[in-house]
Amino acid sequence: MADTDVRHSIAGYYYQMLLATRELFHLLSNSTNTNDYVAVEKGADIRVHTKNDKYVEAKFYKDEYFTRNSTAIRHTIYNFYNDFKENQIDRVNGDEYIFTTNLPISRNDKKFFLDWNQRVIKDWDPYLRYIKQCLMYEHIKHDKIMKARFENFKEALPCNKKEEQSNKFYYKNLEEHLHSNPSKYYYYVDPEILDDSMLRDFISKISFNFPEEKKEKSFSIHKLKTEIIEIMKDDNYNYNLKDHQMVRIYNLILEEFFRTTYSKDNQGITMNKAKEIIDEFEELDLKYLNQQIESQKMEQYIEAIYDYISTYEYELSADNPDLKEEILSYLIECKEQLFEELETHGVESVSKRYLVGSYVSDPYRIIEMLKVMCEASVSKVSNLGEINLRGLDGLNNFSYLGLESYCIKGGGISLKPQSLLVKFAEEVKQRYQYSELSKTNTVIFDSPAYKCKFDMEVLDNTVPDISDTSDENYKLKAMLKSVNYRCNYCLRLDRSCEGCSFKSDLKGGLK
Repeated sequence: MADTDVRHSIAGYYYQMLLATRELFHLLSNSTNTNDYVAVEKGADIRVHTKNDKYVEAKFYKDEYFTRNSTAIRHTIYNFYNDFKENQIDRVNGDEYIFTTNLPISRNDKKFFLDWNQRVIKDWDPYLRYIKQCLMYEHIKHDKIMKARFENFKEALPCNKKEEQSNKFYYKNLEEHLHSNPSKYYYYVDPEILDDSMLRDFISKISFNFPEEKKEKSFSIHKLKTEIIEIMKDDNYNYNLKDHQMVRIYNLILEEFFRTTYSKDNQGITMNKAKEIIDEFEELDLKYLNQQIESQKMEQYIEAIYDYISTYEYELSADNPDLKEEILSYLIECKEQLFEELETHGVESVSKRYLVGSYVSDPYRIIEMLKVMCEASVSKVSNLGEINLRGLDGLNNFSYLGLESYCIKGGGISLKPQSLLVKFAEEVKQRYQYSELSKTNTVIFDSPAYKCKFDMEVLDNTVPDISDTSDENYKLKAMLKSVNYRCNYCLRLDRSCEGCSFKSDLKGGLK
């Protein structure tokens, strides 16, 4: 099973901080000790420190369900055990350990975990054995002495060549060996392993939070945000706040959690600190969170573009196998340059180079337009050369090396070229892009369903401001009318456009 610790992905990291924020608001609603706190820390992801601590670990899976043999669950049990054992020394242990995941349980393991959650365990032996197996797996991985003992066990075990290549075979044999010889657990597990009565107490403090069906990260994140708002509406710090004010407060709390993770002395967020943030939310500024939101947008862009290219590769294999490698080589180069620009300039800035109107966060539309320009590179008489997306003059955002540069523009929905022309003109005026426009010769609008047909008189109604009679306004209109406007309808592989002079000129004359 492919498992993903939320710490290892941007969206997952954001989810982890939201979990901590939810737990902090629960604390504000239920605790009277202002020194109680919530921390994001190593080991268990989230620690809620009260008289009795709560530990929460979150895992996202890519598969359809999880099982008791999932590596992430074994590792979580190992982390929980270490915390539990350590706390035995300091105080009577009343802690709670929660494992949360986006997947349901496998059919074979459902009863095992449901009985565990509902505290209706009648036969403790399978659970004690399972805990010891989890500890054995982790100790063999992380303890040099126990790892060496496992290697000796493997060498002494007779097996055929095929089985020699499978650690699963050796783990299973070691599990059976230890179950038959429980006194030897101490040879492969923590020598100070707690006795069975203490392990039963440990097991009774673990619970699993799982859905009935698989939930995507976006759903889980939205659900957490909704839960936080509901808690805030019920707690003692509501002050009749509006929804947008509550969103600002939990974002400020999120930001404080981000700050604590960068701190060498991570003490989490106390109830006192949380109350200060709530009381001063209108005066406080967000800093780090905006960077995190930008990173999350980046991840979504990257995932969407990879998804598009994967689907397009499949379509090329079926419809144009002879052209597949050549087109994909161009498109992959576009993708790499686009990612570099996103990393350097940010999602919104780069998106606005390609998209007009309010649809500035549509990676599919951007890669679709770049794909069409790559398709135009094949079946040509003259070589259009390498593709470049960076450092171009004016509003240009695409060029074939050594040839003319172009400004390719689209909207988040499929619009007729005439509508895109209007939006483009309005945007140029609103963003005062006069000097950039003077360096732009050809604008290519995205048009998968309509051939380009432009009524330039529409610019007379779009650009002029009746109250503005300055020369600047008329100059802008003249500049807009001087640009060569085209569409990409005829450049697509699946379109046949006899007599398209733009397609013919671009491709150096058609065969």
